[in-house]
Amino acid sequence: MIRLVFFFFTYRDYYMMLLQSLVLVYVLYNVDSSADRWPSGEYGLPKSKSGCPLADGFQWQTGWRYQDTNDHDDQVISNNSRSKEFHIDGNVTKIIVNRSFCMKDDTNDDKGRPMWPQGKYCIYKGMAACPYGLTKGNVFWSDDEMSDWNKNDAQGRYPDGQYWTFTLIRFCCQTKGIKNHPILLPTKSPFYLLPFESAQCQMVKWAVSSVEWIYYRTSGWENQDRAQGDYPYNAGKRHPTIYYCYYRGCNKTLNADSGTLHSPNHPRGYPNGQYCSWRITVNGTKRIHLKFAAFSLQSGNNTDVLYVYDGKDTSAKLLGAFHGSHIPPNEGIYSSSYSMFLIFKSDETVSYEGFCASYHALDYLSKIFFLFAPNIQVT
Repeated sequence: MIRLVFFFFTYRDYYMMLLQSLVLVYVLYNVDSSADRWPSGEYGLPKSKSGCPLADGFQWQTGWRYQDTNDHDDQVISNNSRSKEFHIDGNVTKIIVNRSFCMKDDTNDDKGRPMWPQGKYCIYKGMAACPYGLTKGNVFWSDDEMSDWNKNDAQGRYPDGQYWTFTLIRFCCQTKGIKNHPILLPTKSPFYLLPFESAQCQMVKWAVSSVEWIYYRTSGWENQDRAQGDYPYNAGKRHPTIYYCYYRGCNKTLNADSGTLHSPNHPRGYPNGQYCSWRITVNGTKRIHLKFAAFSLQSGNNTDVLYVYDGKDTSAKLLGAFHGSHIPPNEGIYSSSYSMFLIFKSDETVSYEGFCASYHALDYLSKIFFLFAPNIQVT
């Protein structure tokens, strides 16, 4: 005779569980609504090869600057260059730098828009004053100053500045913040910021960043390269290397009953300063089993950490904060509902291979059986 210990679920409890599972709940894709809107004011961003970022309530105006960076007689020693990874809409050769801009000059829909959040980064200045909280500066490049040979040109909408046989571009910089404190900006399409104070990128919530650069081998004759006020890191040096932080969204929503997820770049190593999320949602009558095939993070709960929540966002119960010295259990992690939310945050120092995991939906009774299987008695 087989005797099973009965699990006490009344009809009413079971009915309420199913009812709650079937209720449709509107879930805001981003944790903060301000993350869906570009901040107020007039300003510009470097344009990526994929185009300007998605806009809401305004249209980006575009333009470009063609810089003939070196004197005609110095072409044999001119050596402009760029990073291997390069998503800027433009062209860099030994003697010219051509790059494009996305300019926001429409403020009619600015009511209710957020301000630029505190951090350490720069953007291009528009024709009006810098947005609230940002401070201005400028960078001067000595281009080919032989007017008979200079091919400098500019068209469309470009940043506030002076564009002649030299180039002067004005910037607006946010200097009151901490790079490792993630800020909220729209991440549904790629965009750029310029780093301030160091080449490290400002952390942006729900985005992966990578550093790109352009080396400007400016005039070697009576060079006057300089900068004033607040400006992007390293831009004030003679023949400057200017850095550009390229951001791509990493807040994923997984709706299938099974799937996989992994840290950025796995297994090649995740970048520093990342803040990514995964929201898993399965059929309302099911639960989630998450199991890791690989897990390699920096040790310490104040370094690189993966947070797993038992629900749709961070308001749910924390199932675990996992890192190099506290890895997920071999049997995996089980949710108590049809949603699970993960956040991965990396600091500015050492990076490891990261993690990869798979999940699948479980029938409710399979989960109950798993939990109480040790109570089964056979006689």
